Amino acid sequence: DPYPDHYLARLAACGMDSVWIHIVLHKLVPFPWDASQSVGHEKRLRNLRKLVARAAKQGVKIILYLNEPRTWPASFFAKHPRLKGADAGGAASLCTSHPEVQAYLRNGVAAITAAVPGLGGFFSITASENRTNCWSHGQGAACPRCGPRGAAAVIAELNHQYAKGIRKGMEQQEEGVAAPQLIVWDWGWRPGWGEQIIAGLPKEAMLMSVSEWDVQIERGGVKSSIGEYSIS
Repeated sequence: DPYPDHYLARLAACGMDSVWIHIVLHKLVPFPWDASQSVGHEKRLRNLRKLVARAAKQGVKIILYLNEPRTWPASFFAKHPRLKGADAGGAASLCTSHPEVQAYLRNGVAAITAAVPGLGGFFSITASENRTNCWSHGQGAACPRCGPRGAAAVIAELNHQYAKGIRKGMEQQEEGVAAPQLIVWDWGWRPGWGEQIIAGLPKEAMLMSVSEWDVQIERGGVKSSIGEYSIS
């Protein structure tokens, strides 16, 4: 339990109104191409629901971190070649330009939203961290579907799938339950991507921006620049 009651109470006393948890989507919802990957997902979803309810008693919301869809090894794509996107060193992306992958992401977010009333939201990182969508590490040109579309269109569309999932899940919630927020973090976006991605995001999404993009600094006579965040 990463957030026992006494810790949630202390967070609330410090003025914090939300905390986040990293998830792997196919561990919370059924993975449509290999059910064995999702064994135990029902229990994890129940535990998430309990945590959200406990945190709410302290005035704290739970936000889930989406870094999806995860890459899969070559053996997976030998069975499902149509889903393969950009290669990733012995593995490959699940191509988010493919309708089946889009449905998996959309339905997965919908299932979580429907099953966990009071969930605070989701935030997405769509570049860097793990390799996820075909453009996540800037190599989308290797995908015949995502390459011609460009990074901005692919990343904006991915966040639209999340937004559609939230809306779909809310159709199964009781009246009066607040919808989870969708927070889109620009961490890892390459120079030149931002303006186009932001213009294409769902209207209900919020943008979270890295606070120190390319800030020039000098420390101890040494000049440098910060590419994202720091404790300098």
